[in-house]
Amino acid sequence: MHEKFKDGLEFAWKMDREDVLKGFRERFYIKNQEIYMDGNSLGLSSKDSEESLKNLMKVWRDEGIRIWGAEEGRYFNYSRVLAEKAKHLIGADAEEIVFMGSITSNLHQALATFYKPTRSRYKIIVDELNFPSDIYATKSMIELKGFSVEDALVRVKSRDGRMILEEDIIAEMKEDVALILLPSVLYRSAQLLDMERVTKEAKERGKTILMSSHLFDEVERTCERTAIIREGILVTKERIDELKKTLKKTYIVTLKEASD
Repeated sequence: MHEKFKDGLEFAWKMDREDVLKGFRERFYIKNQEIYMDGNSLGLSSKDSEESLKNLMKVWRDEGIRIWGAEEGRYFNYSRVLAEKAKHLIGADAEEIVFMGSITSNLHQALATFYKPTRSRYKIIVDELNFPSDIYATKSMIELKGFSVEDALVRVKSRDGRMILEEDIIAEMKEDVALILLPSVLYRSAQLLDMERVTKEAKERGKTILMSSHLFDEVERTCERTAIIREGILVTKERIDELKKTLKKTYIVTLKEASD
């Protein structure tokens, strides 16, 4: 159904009444006289989640260590249970989906693996617009390695508070830099960094770069080899072109603009 947007409360109320998803509103705890608009960071408390946690605590209380075998191994294989639920949402087979820990804990593990500071190369480059928790993780790793955050953390400044210029990142790739941590897309402005250029410059200077990317095309352009990890096990480590030959399915998605 397509309907032109109209200004005014009457149209808004009409669309609310006709919304096929309106029933989901009752499944969340909503405060009176409050419009909640921070769902991208932390959504409202879910009544379904509350009941699920209560049930989990009850099973744990009743079963103890036997919880791993309870409900046909549901809790031991929870990542697989979640994958079955998510497959229709993201359009993938359940065996292609892996649920992991929080982004921050994953970043800690990545930093612990790739940050190998020396007395002469110990600094980490980040952009000042990066997500705060990424900066916190970087600071803690620097301190864990015995260095000063004030000295070892290099923040690439934004010239306008929204964007980061690739040349400013490259200018900070000095001899004392051990690691570069960057997102491919800035969450504040949706700026898409030219990671192919940045990666090329880092490689020429012998720098290690950690990049968080959601774009396979970008990975294909910037990475010589790609590793796929499933449930903590290294499944394959191939060049992108070789990896694509092993794909069982090919999906073509065509987007068309809706007419009035």
